[in-house]
Amino acid sequence: MTPPNYAVNKEKDMKHILLISSYFPDKENSKIIINSFSYKLSREFNCRITIEYMDSEASINFKEWENWMKELFEAYKTAPDIVVIIGGEAWTTYTTSCPHTWKNIPIVLGSVKSGYIDYNRLVPQDINDIQDICKTTESFEDFHVTGYYTKDYFKENLQLIRQLQPNASKIAYIYDNRYNFQFLTPHLQKLAKEVGFEELHPYYGSELNTMQLVDSLVSQDNTYAFLSSGWYTDAQNYSHAYSMLHNELVLQHSKFFYLIMDQGKTNPNYLGGYYVAAEDLGNDLAGLTYEVLSKGIDNSRKFQITPSRPQYYINYKILQKNNIDQSRLPVHTVLYNREPSFLKTYFWYFFAGALIISGIIIILVLRMLYYKRITTVKAHMMEEQKILREKADESNRLKSAFLANISHEIRTPLNAIVGFSSQLAYADDKEEAHAYMKIIETNNALLLQLISDILDLSKIESGQLDFHYSETDIVQVCRNLKQEYQPKIKEGISLQCELPDKECIIYTERHRLAQAISNFLSNAAKFTEKGHICFGYEHITAGLRFFVKDTGKGIADEDLPKVFARFEKIDNFTPGNGLGMSICKGIIEKMNGEIGVKSELGKGSTFWFTLPCKIISVEK
Repeated sequence: MTPPNYAVNKEKDMKHILLISSYFPDKENSKIIINSFSYKLSREFNCRITIEYMDSEASINFKEWENWMKELFEAYKTAPDIVVIIGGEAWTTYTTSCPHTWKNIPIVLGSVKSGYIDYNRLVPQDINDIQDICKTTESFEDFHVTGYYTKDYFKENLQLIRQLQPNASKIAYIYDNRYNFQFLTPHLQKLAKEVGFEELHPYYGSELNTMQLVDSLVSQDNTYAFLSSGWYTDAQNYSHAYSMLHNELVLQHSKFFYLIMDQGKTNPNYLGGYYVAAEDLGNDLAGLTYEVLSKGIDNSRKFQITPSRPQYYINYKILQKNNIDQSRLPVHTVLYNREPSFLKTYFWYFFAGALIISGIIIILVLRMLYYKRITTVKAHMMEEQKILREKADESNRLKSAFLANISHEIRTPLNAIVGFSSQLAYADDKEEAHAYMKIIETNNALLLQLISDILDLSKIESGQLDFHYSETDIVQVCRNLKQEYQPKIKEGISLQCELPDKECIIYTERHRLAQAISNFLSNAAKFTEKGHICFGYEHITAGLRFFVKDTGKGIADEDLPKVFARFEKIDNFTPGNGLGMSICKGIIEKMNGEIGVKSELGKGSTFWFTLPCKIISVEK
């Protein structure tokens, strides 16, 4: 028996499908089913399919099957997402061996029958009639099962034989019959009589070895037709019985089989039969498995006959070789291994010629399109040049405006410094000199702040502003800012700090965070004449929200869009260069946050920004 594969860890986001086949890997019918199943499902669903072969043909000992299944369960340390089982032998073994941890895994059955045979307690002599077999659905207890069952079309195939070989009066039925089912012979003999045959003679692998079967078949005359359900083992449990049978029979040119099930299209001894194609069975099974994976087993189709319908499949070469009249074939018969028609034979020659002619036509059309495109591209380039000129003109205008603003902002404190420096030499007393010194210091600070703001703004716009992230206690940052700004607040105005935590450590850029809050506080201090200024932070879903509220003069609605623009001053009589809010906006956006303002004229303003951040620890 084929040893089970050892499971690997599931790839992320990929469903693991375990397919257990009752048969050996080279069994033609199940091989076609598995190939079509794997191909279709892997194209439609992100999955990994592992295939295990129980190889029930190698032994009819249920204990060996059970031991193999237990080894499989032990090998798969990580259970699959779904189990697909091909054939009744593996299903019976699964039900008796399944560990408790696998009970809830959805199961999809394929290539089983509507009748269930419990191979664990099988006493073939007890099943004397096909009616004694229980329904497969009775074995579903304690499992989550769906699937498709298949039917053996014995009667339809007997009718096909009668139609194609009207001179045949006897049927030789070949089947390995590993389990020695006693009900099978009388059931088939009854069907043969109904169709009009005198006799159905069974050749079972439970009684004959392969060479005995070959000798028996070769000795039959033309009154016999041969019907096969498969010969995969014999009375000697010979593992190559299938190959031996067909290698011997290929020498007997007049011996060919009708089939109960699809056995592929390459065997030279098969004429064909009436059945559901194995490829269709695999596709049906893949579709149902996809449905279970997508919708869940409770919302999927229940156990039923496979949706694909049976058809008559006939090997054209065997039909011709044995001089069987093609007009006797049923309507809609599918002929395979047929020699291709003249058109199919020389298809590639026609295709190459058509390709050359098409290529010439395409080249001519492309040349026409090329000249048309050249004209279009030229017009487009001229339009782009016009747009670029307009952008360059706009850039020059903005540069000129920027230089004009900068020169004005620099000239104002510089004039004060120069003027009062000259007056300082003529001061009559210390009090007058001290006043001049204070004015000079104030304008020095304004000039330095302006230069610093211009440098920061330039770095922001060029993407060169440095950000050094570290663990930062924002409670301590806010307390330091309160201590710094308390002396700068006008008399009669209270500075309040609202902090929801005793300590809140986040991973952020400490200096730039403090710079943004500081600009907000500086702005509030300029425009607040009475009342209070309140600042702090609060927790939100995405991180933290910082704010500065004041009871200052407020901002009119029409001026709100100008707040964060460069060199925009809402009040020209209040000192400042109009860069602070623009710098704040640049810093916060670089830190992936949002910034905004709410204000009511005459009542005050609230400046805020959000900061997505990783909170390391909080102490309430």
